[in-house]
Amino acid sequence: MDTGDIESRLREAQAAFLKRSMAINLLDRCSTSPDVTRARRTQETAEASLAVIVRQVTETKNLLDRGIVSRNEYDGLVQQRDSQRNTATGAGSTFRPRWNAAAPATAASPTSNCRTPRPASPTSRLRPMAPSCAHPSRGSSPALPFRRKGPNRLLRSMPVRD
Repeated sequence: MDTGDIESRLREAQAAFLKRSMAINLLDRCSTSPDVTRARRTQETAEASLAVIVRQVTETKNLLDRGIVSRNEYDGLVQQRDSQRNTATGAGSTFRPRWNAAAPATAASPTSNCRTPRPASPTSRLRPMAPSCAHPSRGSSPALPFRRKGPNRLLRSMPVRD
């Protein structure tokens, strides 16, 4: 081997090592960065506000049951609670790692090409039949047949989107 070739490989390895060590240092300091600290503080504030509103809803519900407060006041607090719950959830997701993203619309089954759709809503008049698998000759978007709840007649086929 040529010494120039060895020196070139050594420099490449040192450069790769420096890049990796810089990335590790960045990850080590990530938890104390101002953005993460601000996001944690926002989440803690949102959760504390949610706890206060939940307590107020409970107290107001007891007063409503006794006839002391109006239904409008209780409904307003329930709306505030729901809004604050969404705010607290959103504040918590601001510093959650991207690799913990939301679940996909379809769940993978043991077969790699097979997808199971989400269940239909209970109020739906249609119910899905068995999950269908993507076949290489039919493309990657299989059709999901639906049946009526009553008779076993095929109503229509709808494509499942990934």
